Amino acid sequence: MVEHCTREHPFAMTYNHSHKESEIYLLLEGSGELFLNSAVYPLNAGSLVLIDKDQVHKTNMMKCNHHERILIEFDTSYFESAISGASGISLQKFFNGFFGVIQLDDEMFPLIKQLLLAINKEVATKSFKHHSMLVLLMTQFVILTMRYVEQNPCAYTCPSKKEATHRITTEAIAYIKQNLQNELSLDSISHEVFVNKSYLCRIFKATTGLSVHDYINNERIKIAKSLLATSDDSIETISGKCGYSNKSYFERVFKKHMEISPYKYRKHLKLSQDTARRINHNDNFYKM
Repeated sequence: MVEHCTREHPFAMTYNHSHKESEIYLLLEGSGELFLNSAVYPLNAGSLVLIDKDQVHKTNMMKCNHHERILIEFDTSYFESAISGASGISLQKFFNGFFGVIQLDDEMFPLIKQLLLAINKEVATKSFKHHSMLVLLMTQFVILTMRYVEQNPCAYTCPSKKEATHRITTEAIAYIKQNLQNELSLDSISHEVFVNKSYLCRIFKATTGLSVHDYINNERIKIAKSLLATSDDSIETISGKCGYSNKSYFERVFKKHMEISPYKYRKHLKLSQDTARRINHNDNFYKM
Protein backbone atom coordinates (compact mmCIF):
# COMPACT_ATOMS: atom_id res chain seq x y z
CA MET A 1 0.00 0.00 0.00
CA VAL A 2 1.26 3.46 -0.91
CA GLU A 3 -0.50 6.69 0.12
CA HIS A 4 0.36 10.33 -0.49
CA CYS A 5 -2.08 12.17 1.73
CA THR A 6 -2.79 15.78 2.71
CA ARG A 7 -5.22 16.66 5.50
CA GLU A 8 -6.52 20.15 6.27
CA HIS A 9 -7.76 19.27 9.75
CA PRO A 10 -6.43 17.71 12.96
CA PHE A 11 -6.17 13.93 12.78
CA ALA A 12 -5.37 11.09 15.15
CA MET A 13 -5.55 7.32 14.81
CA THR A 14 -8.01 6.08 17.44
CA TYR A 15 -6.25 2.85 18.27
CA ASN A 16 -2.72 1.53 18.42
CA HIS A 17 -2.24 -1.10 15.74
CA SER A 18 0.32 -3.37 14.13
CA HIS A 19 0.52 -5.29 10.87
CA LYS A 20 2.61 -7.90 9.08
CA GLU A 21 4.05 -5.35 6.64
CA SER A 22 7.01 -3.05 7.22
CA GLU A 23 6.27 0.67 6.94
CA ILE A 24 7.99 3.81 5.66
CA TYR A 25 6.42 7.12 6.69
CA LEU A 26 7.74 10.55 5.67
CA LEU A 27 6.13 13.70 7.07
CA LEU A 28 6.38 16.37 4.36
CA GLU A 29 4.55 19.19 6.17
CA GLY A 30 3.07 19.68 9.63
CA SER A 31 3.92 18.29 13.04
CA GLY A 32 2.64 15.71 15.49
CA GLU A 33 3.77 12.66 17.39
CA LEU A 34 4.25 8.95 16.87
CA PHE A 35 3.55 6.24 19.41
CA LEU A 36 5.90 3.32 18.70
CA ASN A 37 6.61 0.36 20.98
CA SER A 38 5.40 2.15 24.14
CA ALA A 39 7.44 5.28 23.38
CA VAL A 40 6.33 8.64 21.98
CA TYR A 41 8.37 10.50 19.37
CA PRO A 42 7.84 14.07 18.13
CA LEU A 43 7.27 14.38 14.37
CA ASN A 44 8.16 17.37 12.22
CA ALA A 45 8.56 18.07 8.51
CA GLY A 46 11.42 15.84 7.40
CA SER A 47 10.76 13.12 9.97
CA LEU A 48 11.40 9.74 8.35
CA VAL A 49 9.77 6.87 10.24
CA LEU A 50 10.79 3.23 9.77
CA ILE A 51 8.48 0.67 11.38
CA ASP A 52 9.25 -3.04 11.40
CA LYS A 53 6.47 -5.61 11.05
CA ASP A 54 4.37 -6.35 14.18
CA GLN A 55 5.50 -3.16 15.95
CA VAL A 56 2.62 -1.42 17.75
CA HIS A 57 2.21 2.18 16.60
CA LYS A 58 -0.11 5.08 15.84
CA THR A 59 0.20 8.74 14.80
CA ASN A 60 -1.37 11.79 16.42
CA MET A 61 -1.63 15.07 14.50
CA MET A 62 -4.37 16.63 16.65
CA LYS A 63 -2.43 19.84 17.33
CA CYS A 64 -1.84 20.49 13.63
CA ASN A 65 -4.47 21.86 11.23
CA HIS A 66 -2.50 20.83 8.15
CA HIS A 67 -0.16 17.97 7.41
CA GLU A 68 1.09 16.08 4.37
CA ARG A 69 2.75 12.69 4.43
CA ILE A 70 3.79 9.71 2.32
CA LEU A 71 3.08 6.22 3.67
CA ILE A 72 4.36 2.94 2.22
CA GLU A 73 3.45 -0.46 3.67
CA PHE A 74 4.91 -3.58 2.07
CA ASP A 75 6.02 -7.14 2.69
CA THR A 76 9.83 -7.09 2.70
CA SER A 77 9.89 -10.55 1.07
CA TYR A 78 8.53 -8.90 -2.10
CA PHE A 79 11.89 -7.16 -2.61
CA GLU A 80 14.21 -9.24 -0.41
CA SER A 81 15.93 -11.45 -2.98
CA ALA A 82 16.27 -8.72 -5.62
CA ILE A 83 17.70 -6.09 -3.26
CA SER A 84 19.93 -8.59 -1.50
CA GLY A 85 21.26 -9.84 -4.82
CA ALA A 86 21.96 -6.33 -6.12
CA SER A 87 23.39 -4.74 -2.97
CA GLY A 88 24.07 -7.49 -0.44
CA ILE A 89 21.65 -5.76 1.94
CA SER A 90 18.86 -7.70 3.65
CA LEU A 91 15.74 -5.55 3.64
CA GLN A 92 14.35 -7.40 6.66
CA LYS A 93 17.55 -6.80 8.64
CA PHE A 94 17.43 -3.14 7.57
CA PHE A 95 14.03 -2.68 9.23
CA ASN A 96 15.09 -4.79 12.22
CA GLY A 97 18.09 -2.56 12.84
CA PHE A 98 17.07 0.91 11.66
CA PHE A 99 13.48 1.28 12.90
CA GLY A 100 12.59 4.53 14.66
CA VAL A 101 12.31 8.21 13.75
CA ILE A 102 15.12 9.80 11.73
CA GLN A 103 15.13 13.58 11.29
CA LEU A 104 16.39 14.38 7.78
CA ASP A 105 18.43 17.52 7.13
CA ASP A 106 17.78 20.08 4.38
CA GLU A 107 19.98 18.17 1.93
CA MET A 108 18.64 14.65 2.49
CA PHE A 109 14.95 15.55 2.92
CA PRO A 110 14.28 16.43 -0.76
CA LEU A 111 16.20 13.36 -1.96
CA ILE A 112 14.17 10.94 0.16
CA LYS A 113 10.96 12.80 -0.70
CA GLN A 114 11.70 12.47 -4.43
CA LEU A 115 12.41 8.74 -4.08
CA LEU A 116 9.21 8.01 -2.16
CA LEU A 117 7.11 10.07 -4.58
CA ALA A 118 8.67 8.08 -7.43
CA ILE A 119 7.73 4.83 -5.67
CA ASN A 120 4.20 6.17 -5.24
CA LYS A 121 4.01 6.93 -8.97
CA GLU A 122 5.36 3.51 -10.00
CA VAL A 123 2.81 1.70 -7.83
CA ALA A 124 -0.02 3.86 -9.21
CA THR A 125 0.89 3.63 -12.91
CA LYS A 126 2.38 0.09 -13.09
CA SER A 127 4.39 1.09 -16.15
CA PHE A 128 6.66 -1.22 -18.15
CA LYS A 129 9.05 -3.15 -15.85
CA HIS A 130 7.57 -1.40 -12.83
CA HIS A 131 8.73 -4.14 -10.44
CA SER A 132 12.33 -3.70 -11.58
CA MET A 133 12.00 0.06 -11.16
CA LEU A 134 10.56 -0.39 -7.66
CA VAL A 135 13.54 -2.58 -6.74
CA LEU A 136 15.95 0.10 -7.97
CA LEU A 137 14.14 2.89 -6.11
CA MET A 138 13.86 0.88 -2.90
CA THR A 139 17.53 -0.13 -3.07
CA GLN A 140 18.50 3.52 -3.48
CA PHE A 141 16.28 4.49 -0.55
CA VAL A 142 17.84 1.87 1.74
CA ILE A 143 21.43 2.76 0.83
CA LEU A 144 20.86 6.52 1.18
CA THR A 145 19.17 6.03 4.56
CA MET A 146 21.96 3.78 5.85
CA ARG A 147 24.61 6.26 4.68
CA TYR A 148 22.76 9.16 6.28
CA VAL A 149 22.46 7.42 9.65
CA GLU A 150 26.12 6.37 9.54
CA GLN A 151 27.21 9.95 8.83
CA ASN A 152 24.68 11.48 11.25
CA PRO A 153 24.43 9.17 14.28
CA CYS A 154 22.45 11.83 16.19
CA ALA A 155 19.76 11.97 13.50
CA TYR A 156 17.53 9.56 15.44
CA THR A 157 14.82 11.38 17.38
CA CYS A 158 14.66 10.55 21.10
CA PRO A 159 11.32 9.60 22.65
CA SER A 160 9.51 12.25 24.66
CA LYS A 161 8.64 12.03 28.35
CA LYS A 162 5.18 10.69 27.49
CA GLU A 163 6.65 7.20 27.21
CA ALA A 164 5.48 6.13 30.67
CA THR A 165 1.85 7.13 30.12
CA HIS A 166 1.67 5.27 26.82
CA ARG A 167 3.26 2.20 28.37
CA ILE A 168 0.60 2.21 31.09
CA THR A 169 -2.18 2.62 28.51
CA THR A 170 -0.77 -0.21 26.38
CA GLU A 171 -0.64 -2.52 29.39
CA ALA A 172 -4.19 -1.55 30.37
CA ILE A 173 -5.47 -2.30 26.85
CA ALA A 174 -3.72 -5.68 26.82
CA TYR A 175 -5.30 -6.59 30.18
CA ILE A 176 -8.74 -5.46 29.00
CA LYS A 177 -8.56 -7.51 25.80
CA GLN A 178 -7.48 -10.61 27.73
CA ASN A 179 -10.43 -10.28 30.12
CA LEU A 180 -13.35 -9.05 28.01
CA GLN A 181 -15.41 -12.11 28.93
CA ASN A 182 -14.82 -11.51 32.63
CA GLU A 183 -15.92 -8.77 34.98
CA LEU A 184 -13.79 -5.67 34.44
CA SER A 185 -13.60 -2.66 36.73
CA LEU A 186 -11.42 0.39 37.11
CA ASP A 187 -10.18 -1.10 40.37
CA SER A 188 -8.97 -4.32 38.73
CA ILE A 189 -7.40 -2.55 35.73
CA SER A 190 -5.62 0.14 37.78
CA HIS A 191 -4.36 -2.55 40.16
CA GLU A 192 -2.96 -4.49 37.19
CA VAL A 193 -0.97 -1.50 35.86
CA PHE A 194 0.00 -0.14 39.32
CA VAL A 195 -1.61 3.32 39.14
CA ASN A 196 -4.61 4.91 40.83
CA LYS A 197 -8.00 5.02 39.11
CA SER A 198 -8.20 8.74 38.44
CA TYR A 199 -4.74 8.85 36.85
CA LEU A 200 -5.54 5.82 34.68
CA CYS A 201 -8.79 7.43 33.47
CA ARG A 202 -7.00 10.66 32.59
CA ILE A 203 -4.08 9.17 30.63
CA PHE A 204 -6.25 6.49 28.96
CA LYS A 205 -8.59 9.15 27.55
CA ALA A 206 -5.67 11.35 26.47
CA THR A 207 -3.98 8.44 24.66
CA THR A 208 -6.92 6.65 23.03
CA GLY A 209 -9.57 9.37 22.83
CA LEU A 210 -11.97 7.09 24.74
CA SER A 211 -12.80 6.56 28.38
CA VAL A 212 -11.91 3.17 29.85
CA HIS A 213 -15.63 2.36 30.08
CA ASP A 214 -16.30 3.25 26.42
CA TYR A 215 -13.25 1.33 25.23
CA ILE A 216 -14.40 -1.83 27.03
CA ASN A 217 -17.90 -1.54 25.59
CA ASN A 218 -16.53 -0.95 22.07
CA GLU A 219 -14.43 -4.11 22.25
CA ARG A 220 -17.28 -6.16 23.71
CA ILE A 221 -19.71 -5.00 21.02
CA LYS A 222 -17.22 -6.14 18.36
CA ILE A 223 -17.34 -9.63 19.87
CA ALA A 224 -21.14 -9.50 20.10
CA LYS A 225 -21.48 -8.55 16.42
CA SER A 226 -19.27 -11.46 15.42
CA LEU A 227 -21.25 -13.93 17.56
CA LEU A 228 -24.58 -12.63 16.26
CA ALA A 229 -23.35 -13.14 12.71
CA THR A 230 -21.69 -16.54 13.10
CA SER A 231 -23.51 -18.40 15.88
CA ASP A 232 -27.01 -19.46 16.85
CA ASP A 233 -26.43 -18.60 20.52
CA SER A 234 -29.25 -16.84 22.32
CA ILE A 235 -28.94 -13.13 23.08
CA GLU A 236 -28.54 -13.98 26.76
CA THR A 237 -25.71 -16.43 26.03
CA ILE A 238 -23.96 -13.90 23.81
CA SER A 239 -24.25 -11.19 26.46
CA GLY A 240 -22.53 -13.53 28.93
CA LYS A 241 -19.76 -14.39 26.47
CA CYS A 242 -19.13 -10.67 26.02
CA GLY A 243 -18.72 -10.07 29.75
CA TYR A 244 -22.21 -8.72 30.50
CA SER A 245 -23.92 -10.38 33.45
CA ASN A 246 -27.17 -8.53 32.73
CA LYS A 247 -28.90 -9.20 29.39
CA SER A 248 -30.98 -6.01 29.53
CA TYR A 249 -27.90 -3.88 30.10
CA PHE A 250 -26.14 -5.59 27.18
CA GLU A 251 -29.11 -4.83 24.92
CA ARG A 252 -29.05 -1.15 25.96
CA VAL A 253 -25.31 -0.86 25.30
CA PHE A 254 -25.60 -2.64 21.95
CA LYS A 255 -28.46 -0.41 20.82
CA LYS A 256 -26.56 2.70 21.90
CA HIS A 257 -23.57 1.68 19.76
CA MET A 258 -25.39 0.20 16.77
CA GLU A 259 -28.70 2.12 16.88
CA ILE A 260 -30.48 -1.23 16.60
CA SER A 261 -31.22 -4.05 19.04
CA PRO A 262 -29.15 -7.27 18.96
CA TYR A 263 -32.22 -9.22 17.83
CA LYS A 264 -32.91 -6.86 14.89
CA TYR A 265 -29.21 -6.75 14.01
CA ARG A 266 -29.14 -10.55 13.66
CA LYS A 267 -32.43 -10.53 11.74
CA HIS A 268 -31.13 -7.95 9.25
CA LEU A 269 -27.92 -9.94 8.80
CA LYS A 270 -29.86 -13.10 7.98
CA LEU A 271 -32.12 -11.23 5.55
CA SER A 272 -29.05 -9.81 3.80
CA GLN A 273 -27.44 -13.24 3.63
CA ASP A 274 -30.64 -14.83 2.27
CA THR A 275 -30.95 -12.10 -0.35
CA ALA A 276 -27.33 -12.57 -1.40
CA ARG A 277 -27.87 -16.33 -1.73
CA ARG A 278 -30.99 -15.81 -3.87
CA ILE A 279 -29.18 -13.38 -6.15
CA ASN A 280 -26.29 -15.80 -6.49
CA HIS A 281 -28.72 -18.65 -7.22
CA ASN A 282 -30.50 -16.61 -9.90
CA ASP A 283 -27.20 -15.60 -11.49
CA ASN A 284 -26.15 -19.23 -11.67
CA PHE A 285 -29.55 -20.19 -13.11
CA TYR A 286 -29.35 -17.68 -15.95
CA LYS A 287 -25.81 -18.78 -16.77
CA MET A 288 -27.03 -22.33 -17.41
